[in-house]
Amino acid sequence: MKAQYLTNTAPNRYPDVFRTLRARVEQLRGSDLGQGELRILSFGCSIGFEMMTLRAYFPEASIFGCDTSREALRQAQRNLREDPGIVFFSTPQAIDAFGPFDIILAMSVLCRFPASSQVENLAPIFPFRSFEMLTTNLARNLRPGGLFCLVNANYLFCALDVAPEFRPVRCSLIHSNGFVDKFAADGRRLTTTFRKKSLFSHRPVGSGLRDEDLRDCIFEKSPADRRPLDLAFLQAEAPLGVQFGGLVVAEGIDAEAAAQERIIAAHREEAFGSDAEGRLWMRTQWRKSTLAATVAGFGQWYSVIGPERAQQLKSLQEDVLADTRRQTTRAAIVRERLRTWLPQAR
Repeated sequence: MKAQYLTNTAPNRYPDVFRTLRARVEQLRGSDLGQGELRILSFGCSIGFEMMTLRAYFPEASIFGCDTSREALRQAQRNLREDPGIVFFSTPQAIDAFGPFDIILAMSVLCRFPASSQVENLAPIFPFRSFEMLTTNLARNLRPGGLFCLVNANYLFCALDVAPEFRPVRCSLIHSNGFVDKFAADGRRLTTTFRKKSLFSHRPVGSGLRDEDLRDCIFEKSPADRRPLDLAFLQAEAPLGVQFGGLVVAEGIDAEAAAQERIIAAHREEAFGSDAEGRLWMRTQWRKSTLAATVAGFGQWYSVIGPERAQQLKSLQEDVLADTRRQTTRAAIVRERLRTWLPQAR
């Protein structure tokens, strides 16, 4: 049983997800992260870059990777020759044999991209029952209290029968669960997306979608408590005596402009100030447009930065706002969809 056919990957593709995972594991198991007892599965590990990244965040964990591409697994074995990680051909039986796990990651694998961009109903090429069989097997191999990461999935986690066994884990770092088009369990399209490098957004086109369906991507196995868990591991209190300057839109698509166009998109706001000792501070927040055409923030956090970081922001803001103006027009969206459907038009 196979979902995504592409094996594209890169090191540290989802740093905010990895940081959040580590923070939650530290809360549960202490600063030693479980003293090497942690078991992690990279489902759809491709050539091993995700496993190598996980080793940096969880140095003592037992890390496993599986894939349905034998060539990718061969490359993964070469890339991991200095690492004790284990790779294996992905089947439900093999996952059962190596499980259970404390963390399972399915990152950009439970989808059919870019094919999903070209259909109005996903069922003929990737039916919901296949998505559910794969995720149910993974959920079954997750220990109580374990963490399931689902990024860039075509279907919604809440549509799964196992969803009541989990609660979402959220933090200020995470504003989205990916750029692939979303579909209902009957295969019906729920959103269309358009992308340009790191910019991406969803335009809702179907009913039954919630704002959290476009954000939540970490789920904790917790049948007794389904309340969302908001992690507070970033500095949320303003440093004393620091006066911050004006806000700068540093990354993403301007959420205010997106809301006016009924587009779901996010941008990161930053502001800068210095304390009495001369240290530079940055105040950061992700803000995102909603299905109700409003804009919501996910909580500010504060961090000390170097002067080079602050100097980059003026030009970054100009680039973000210019891209927003170009990308959120109806004509631009139509052109993007035509390029997806008609590759020769690129």
